Amino acid sequence: MWISGIYKLYERVKITISINKAHSSGTHKYMLFNVQVQEILERVVSIEAKDEDEAIAKVETMYKDEEIVLDADDCNWPEFSIFKQ
Repeated sequence: MWISGIYKLYERVKITISINKAHSSGTHKYMLFNVQVQEILERVVSIEAKDEDEAIAKVETMYKDEEIVLDADDCNWPEFSIFKQ
């Protein structure tokens, strides 16, 4: 029996941005913040397979062999948050 499955591929990109200097301008003091930018790239791939495990294995192989390449069109909305270690 063949099952057609839909699976999502995810790739995460994390960037930490630091301001190296804390400085003041007149009466205003500035603090140092680390801001984390996180993007999630995702694409749904339809694949024919005998079962879920085979479907996932096929898509993983396609991804590793660069038959599936995620790009800016696959970008989900970026998230911004204060980076806490």
